Amino acid sequence: MLREVFSGTVLAAKNMKSGTVEDLQTLIKPIIELGFPIVGIVSDGQHSIRLAFEGLLPGFPYQYCQYHYLKDIAKSVVDADRKLKTELKKSMRGIRDVERKIEQTESRVSKNEDVTMSVSAGEQTTLEMAEARIAKKYIVATRALLLEDGDPPLELPGMLIYERAQAIQASLARCLDKKGALAP
Repeated sequence: MLREVFSGTVLAAKNMKSGTVEDLQTLIKPIIELGFPIVGIVSDGQHSIRLAFEGLLPGFPYQYCQYHYLKDIAKSVVDADRKLKTELKKSMRGIRDVERKIEQTESRVSKNEDVTMSVSAGEQTTLEMAEARIAKKYIVATRALLLEDGDPPLELPGMLIYERAQAIQASLARCLDKKGALAP
């Protein structure tokens, strides 16, 4: 199929049994003879297409179609991103253990609330419950980011997970720093 790039108008289309240079030139030559000004050629990069145009229009600028180029390049990038996503998910497998510890803390604190306590012990259980709730929110955020699918090739899920995990990690570090938990 030969198409005018700016308007998208199909200039010629033919179901060809072979893609040889000579066969392609029989499709291209009548369009050239129409006298349209040709400023360059864009194709999917098929070697015989390049040779056919080179034979008919030597020296004309040639460009590899951006869609095909991105599609080919994107395949390798998407494959690498898929591996990144898998590795990130593996590194976060311990999340269920953290959830269990939070559940145990909540259970222990709620049992202790039934018993009469001193004021300072009551403040401690309130603090532990608050910390458990905050930790739960971090877990929810982490679980949500593990479900990220993105929209490859422009929005890669592995990179999204990585960037969002870094943001969660930085936020958690700030919380712990304010609490003084990161002090040496």
